[in-house]
Amino acid sequence: MSDYIISDIDTYKLMQYLNVVQATALIVGISPHEIERINGGYSHVYDNHQLTGKITNIINSICYAIWQGDLKAKTAYDTPIDYDNYGNPSTVYQDELTGQWYSLDDINKERTLINRDDLKTWLNSYEVTPPLLFIENERNNIEYLNADNEKYAPKLALCVRAWQASQIVPKGYAVGKWIEDYIRDHASDYGISTTDTMVKSLAPIANWGKEGGNKKTYPYISDKVQGDNKPKNQSNNELIKKQSNEQENKNFLPSKPVIKQDGFYKKIDDDIPF
Repeated sequence: MSDYIISDIDTYKLMQYLNVVQATALIVGISPHEIERINGGYSHVYDNHQLTGKITNIINSICYAIWQGDLKAKTAYDTPIDYDNYGNPSTVYQDELTGQWYSLDDINKERTLINRDDLKTWLNSYEVTPPLLFIENERNNIEYLNADNEKYAPKLALCVRAWQASQIVPKGYAVGKWIEDYIRDHASDYGISTTDTMVKSLAPIANWGKEGGNKKTYPYISDKVQGDNKPKNQSNNELIKKQSNEQENKNFLPSKPVIKQDGFYKKIDDDIPF
């Protein structure tokens, strides 16, 4: 039996058709399994009131955009249409999955389906690019992440990527430890040393979890393939910078993949986000 466990990012890449709740989760920056339905509404499973407020607002925004035709979707509704006192139907829409007509107010947020590309087009129109939807190469057009830019700074790019990737860590967890693991796992991709000194100097820059106290560790799962030390998406300019940094980075690249306790190569049976 393989010890491989798919990474969160790769899981989200496979979600090409999203219901309203799943789309909301990826926009907010959390796993879809962190949203639960309670008393007809939706909230964060860890009772995070700030996140619950954002979840509610974004669900409403998506529904309004669907109703107005700004966001394409295969709409589904819960209950048949209502009639006013004069026997006229209320505002109605057709369920594109069943062909039946239903009331506007009864959109089914778990059966209505949105194509990922249509969702991203809608978000882009408002210059909103959540990291869990706009992943890796889709964000490389940003100058400070473009390795071909003559002013490219690898350490800055790595910290930004670590910050983006860490959005899956729920508040209340030790995000700093997760970021350290991410940087240690990806530093070699940027021509940066993987020593503890380097990792601990960069991690605080990307660490948005400033609250103190003991926190539960959120498992970091590497998205790398065991035995593959080849840097990903490395340009010629980046290779030149990598070579020029070799003197500074005396411990450049481990001789073999690092096996971390909470990393990709250790099978994790507990505390998997979903």
